[in-house]
Amino acid sequence: MSGYGKKKGPKNLVLRGRYWWWAVMIAGVRETGNTGYLEEELEKALDFARKKKAELREEYRLRREALPKHDLSLDEAADAWWLAMHPKFRKGGERPPVDNAFRQMTRAVVAFGAGTMVTQMNLVLFQRVRGELLSSAAHPSGRGRPRDGDGMKSSSVNHLLRCGMKVLAHVAATRKDIDLSDMPDPVRDDLYLTERGRTAYMSEIDEAMFCEAAEELAGDVQDGEMERRDYLDAAELTRFMNVTGMRTNEAFELRWDRIDWSALTQNMNFPVKARGLDVRTHPVFLEEEALAILDDRMAAADVHDVYVFTTRSRSTHWNHGKKVEKGQSIQWTHNRFGAIFKEIALHAGLPEDTIPHDCRRTCARRIWLSQGIEIAQAYLGHKERQTTLDYIGITEEDVIAARQALERDRARIAAEIDAALARGGEPPLYDDKRVRRIAAEIDRRRRVNARSRETREAAKKRQAAIRRLACRSDPKGASRPSSLLQLLPASGGCEISAGGRSSRPSRGSGRRRSA
Repeated sequence: MSGYGKKKGPKNLVLRGRYWWWAVMIAGVRETGNTGYLEEELEKALDFARKKKAELREEYRLRREALPKHDLSLDEAADAWWLAMHPKFRKGGERPPVDNAFRQMTRAVVAFGAGTMVTQMNLVLFQRVRGELLSSAAHPSGRGRPRDGDGMKSSSVNHLLRCGMKVLAHVAATRKDIDLSDMPDPVRDDLYLTERGRTAYMSEIDEAMFCEAAEELAGDVQDGEMERRDYLDAAELTRFMNVTGMRTNEAFELRWDRIDWSALTQNMNFPVKARGLDVRTHPVFLEEEALAILDDRMAAADVHDVYVFTTRSRSTHWNHGKKVEKGQSIQWTHNRFGAIFKEIALHAGLPEDTIPHDCRRTCARRIWLSQGIEIAQAYLGHKERQTTLDYIGITEEDVIAARQALERDRARIAAEIDAALARGGEPPLYDDKRVRRIAAEIDRRRRVNARSRETREAAKKRQAAIRRLACRSDPKGASRPSSLLQLLPASGGCEISAGGRSSRPSRGSGRRRSA
């Protein structure tokens, strides 16, 4: 190595010529210097670099503490947090997080006070804001989820409190000149309230009453055809979500080309929401009732070329640069479907807090009662089993009902098996049809992989044998007799001459040594 070059060594060390130089990054500024030790004295150079790094860090800490302390308003801190975090939010999904995060942060700023200084946001302020939110009056518009008494729900209050903590954490990480020693610790201070998971679902009676209410509302419409079809289409979509457990955004964006109509796997591979920007695929299984609903949609007069479930436009407007005529089939929107769903639910006498996502809980309970928690988790595509348990909301009555259902199924299966054996026939197979199809697909792929591995191994053996035969020769330089070629297995598309060499030209720029 020349005396003018440099070579990177261990951490914080660089070799320049024959001497080690230390290099330390402090607050974004790189400082370097000569350790005075040669290349052979690595351990001494490392100790010198560590001591120098500790000294520079201590000097920077003293300089930072000597600086005058600043303060920042909550409004300015929330703007800084939003500029830093909003590019990481998802832009689509059942509830677009980019919009939800903006609205929640705005409500949190209003609750804490836009002019509140971040140094004043201590535990006392958080507790006061939490009490005010719990006793706050409902919004005059009547929108939003039902409340616990007169105030907000525990989950909604915790969302706003977490927004305030996110802003403080961002300030603490980016602004070292602001003193946040009084920032509360949510874990030690027991700041958040106990949340109760939602366990509402639609029973078979509720679903029947919902469909009847939709037909009654459709029959009462006298003005136009579009309003009447909205109720019927909404009821059909609700039945489909109750059977498949799909989310509303998945049902709205369901395309005909995403459905696998093969006899082996009747399902839909659908990209669903996930944490951050990561997208994963959720296979939605189709049962007989779901297939019947799809058949009806396929035979409908207003079937859409792309989307399965659609509604009709109430006006002529422009959407993403395209003109939509009045009465044209378009996708469902969350606002339109939510309003119609709520109207039908109230007309059916269902609870006022019934929401479309209860259809997914309905499917979870149905699968759990008949097949168990493992199948319910796989059916809904949950990564964690606790999520499925939260959907079900198991009570003591549910456990008794599940036990009774299992006992009835076992008694029925035992009776049918005994009857088949009494007739002298083979007993029927009692396992889930989807499980059999999945097992058959796994066996088929295993067979294909095994055949491909055998083919690759056979090809490798043939190539090795050909190379060995081509390299063998007698002392006089004559090639091995061609009769040995008959001992080799047949080669796919590769011919061997009498000299034991492949008839194909060899790759590379150099010539092979003559056999």
